[in-house]
Amino acid sequence: MLTFSRKKPRHISTAENERIYAIGDIHGRYDLLRQLLNDIVQHFEASDRTFDTVRLLFLGDIVDRGPSSKEVLGLIERLVRTAGATLIRGNHEDLMLRSAQGDQSAQDLWLEHGGLQTLESFEIDPPRDDEDAVDFGERLTRLLPERFLTLLAD
Repeated sequence: MLTFSRKKPRHISTAENERIYAIGDIHGRYDLLRQLLNDIVQHFEASDRTFDTVRLLFLGDIVDRGPSSKEVLGLIERLVRTAGATLIRGNHEDLMLRSAQGDQSAQDLWLEHGGLQTLESFEIDPPRDDEDAVDFGERLTRLLPERFLTLLAD
């Protein structure tokens, strides 16, 4: 039986003079991500600016389901590289990486839960009848930009 502690959780806070914007479950919706980032800029500009540091924290599930996973990955990769944003890999990114490693069960789950839309955004065909999981994983690794695989693997 699962039990939870009734102890009061320790106080969690940001670093002094820091503001964090946490973003999760983008699921390939570049349009909504762009709007959210615009809203964050407006919020920042309207704030009292009692903080020195602003951080963007992406909480995973940035790919799959929506039509624009490629564009989402491109934008987040640039933000991580140039603005110091942080990406925490979610289960959808994990399934994508495991699919590229030739894991059959991961490929089945990934394709069933939005991976087909991600493949479409990269103009990559789904697994073919003449491919096993390893062959498809190798093709996926060859066709996905290395910088995106590196982003997700870190």
